[in-house]
Amino acid sequence: MLRWAQFKAWFFRNEGLNWTSVLCGGALLFAVFFAGNLFICWGYQADSEATVRIAIDRGLHQGVVDSSTGPHPLRGTSGRAYFSSFGLQARVLTLTAIALGNWNQWHYRAARALTTLLLSITLMTFVVAVARQFGVRVGCLVFLQILFSKPLMLFAANLFWVFFLCVLPFSLSMFLYPRCVSGKLSRSFFYALMGELLLIKSLCGYEYLSSIVLSISIPVLYYELQAGTGWGRALRYCFIGCLAGAAGFVCAFALNFRQVSGILGSWDAGWQAVMAPAVYRTIGDRRGLPFSLWSNLCAYTAYFTLEGQSWLILLAIVGLLVLRQAVAVAGTPAADRRAYRLWSVVLLVSFLASLSWNTLALGHMRYHRHINFITFYLPFNLVLFAFNGYLATFILQRLGALPAIPALDTRQ
Repeated sequence: MLRWAQFKAWFFRNEGLNWTSVLCGGALLFAVFFAGNLFICWGYQADSEATVRIAIDRGLHQGVVDSSTGPHPLRGTSGRAYFSSFGLQARVLTLTAIALGNWNQWHYRAARALTTLLLSITLMTFVVAVARQFGVRVGCLVFLQILFSKPLMLFAANLFWVFFLCVLPFSLSMFLYPRCVSGKLSRSFFYALMGELLLIKSLCGYEYLSSIVLSISIPVLYYELQAGTGWGRALRYCFIGCLAGAAGFVCAFALNFRQVSGILGSWDAGWQAVMAPAVYRTIGDRRGLPFSLWSNLCAYTAYFTLEGQSWLILLAIVGLLVLRQAVAVAGTPAADRRAYRLWSVVLLVSFLASLSWNTLALGHMRYHRHINFITFYLPFNLVLFAFNGYLATFILQRLGALPAIPALDTRQ
């Protein structure tokens, strides 16, 4: 039985912690809670997941499509070729179904449960990274904020989005990069891992790609600046991380281009097929609408305010103002003033990263307004959750209700 003295040592000083147990236990709780709330959003994005289901059903009856001799790609309502059923996740599930010789509702539920568990492990990795950096009580507050995030529940189990792949580069960057700073992990290995993660994500779909690539750089920037690295070198490390992610995307694009060209029978047809979505997702002419700066501005304003959880943006601004006033008091340690500057930079950069996808892909933003909110979790909201935990414990410390926050330490 856990005694009070043991709990205090665990909660206030990070003593006696088994991080593997914390990771596994927290991930399991996430998974159970998300699964228990699936009744709220069981049919959410069912149209997207239907592409995966159709691919599985087709694979059971006709085999996996690899060339022009196979069945033709799905057709969208506009008559264009629709290749989402050829994503890596659909291919893996199709091959699994063929190996099993059957695929029923229980198999779907098992696949959705596995996807939910993988997202739970990914989010708990981020929570553990925060707890190791700022203390267990901050990690607990982050855990609770994520636990009750309905947008994450909506995307947790979907087999089309496989959302854990969207969050995984940021979570692992947060978890691993302190070891790069301390010299215990090679930066080359770290960058190679980020590239491979973006390769896998891109093979499953290109949505939110810019936000995911930029999210890699945010922990890199924070830990480098916190360790005293100059701005020039810190930005160079960030750029290399983004470049590694972009390289993963380029490799995935080349593989997809080869696949689509084989299905359609020629390189020219393949190039036209893969470029058509890029055009309407950036320019926004999918429905034949004329390009209008005003219409794009209206749509972007709605995304930024009505669809983007703008109250969280306001919360970040108020929190930074509160922290600024707190550290402006005479006698405040230099480390606290430095922490305020670091949080200001990291929140701003993470906010810009979240905005990047719907800024660069205006077409996607215009015609997928029902899912625009999720971009703020890549990764602004997650960074904000960490900041909220830090700010709450900082204020309680100032009021004397909590002991001092453990010194930031990158020697993990």
